[in-house]
Amino acid sequence: MTRLSASCFVMIGLILFAAPQPLQAADPAALPPFGPFISEGVIPNEQFVSVAEVRQAFDAADYRGALRKASQALALKMTPLSPDERYAVLMLRGESLLRLNERAYSIDAFDAASRAAGRKQIKKAAVAKANAVIIARAQGTLYKPTHGGGVMDAIDIVNPKSRWTAMRAAFDDLTAENLSRITRALENDTLPPMLDLVPALADMYVLESATDQPRQTSQVLKKFGAHARTLMQAEMIRIASRMDVLNDQASSWVGTDTGYGSHLDRRGLHSDERHELADLISYTGRILEAAQRARQLTLSFGFPGENWDPVIADAATLIERGAEILDRRY
Repeated sequence: MTRLSASCFVMIGLILFAAPQPLQAADPAALPPFGPFISEGVIPNEQFVSVAEVRQAFDAADYRGALRKASQALALKMTPLSPDERYAVLMLRGESLLRLNERAYSIDAFDAASRAAGRKQIKKAAVAKANAVIIARAQGTLYKPTHGGGVMDAIDIVNPKSRWTAMRAAFDDLTAENLSRITRALENDTLPPMLDLVPALADMYVLESATDQPRQTSQVLKKFGAHARTLMQAEMIRIASRMDVLNDQASSWVGTDTGYGSHLDRRGLHSDERHELADLISYTGRILEAAQRARQLTLSFGFPGENWDPVIADAATLIERGAEILDRRY
């Protein structure tokens, strides 16, 4: 098994590209008059629609008009938007949908804006993602803080100024809710508790990044990255060893008496062993996904990502090995 080196600029799993808990989308048959999220077709005799035109409609509180113009702008083929323009239009789309109380579609728009910003504009990506997170965590258009002492009023998330306050409150709530779990995960020698914390850490990272520098979460993620590599290595060694045992058992010869004589057959996998092997493959898949996303985040910080290549390769090899044992005809 390849030895994996430590890195302090990575974390397990998805950060900017992890989706918040989804809301129930509206019935597709009852889509608002602004049309589907993003049109894939070409507008006949298309006319260029600028970011300024979308913003003008939004500033005039013509949110449905802004959404129609945004759909036109995003569908442009002959004069497509630049990445920065696409980001701006998607942000305006998200804001317009939020004001129309179309929260599920608003989350989709802000998620798309985060992807449009990409790895080269990490701050803008975090801001867009933080908008999606706070909308998903709010009750309607209000976020109710759960920590901080005393009785705290619900915070409006539609107004951008108070939404910033809601993001800070949500970050504080998540920190308070998960601090003990984070401490235990860093002290434990098992990987699952760390993987289970990824969604909360992802939300914490983007909320803190959107309202300040991600100082607290960056420190946590540095520790997580180093600890995760050690645990990933240990887990894959354990999984490889167990797969070898299962393979040896399945490949062993057993005698069978058919009543017409005896003959030798490969034992194959028992039902419980097949379930165990499938679970090992699935678990290794989680490790592979975490390593791939960690590599992606490393690149987004401007650092080389090849340090994650060995763990990605080892996990992929284990998955292939497990599938071969599981699917073999004995």
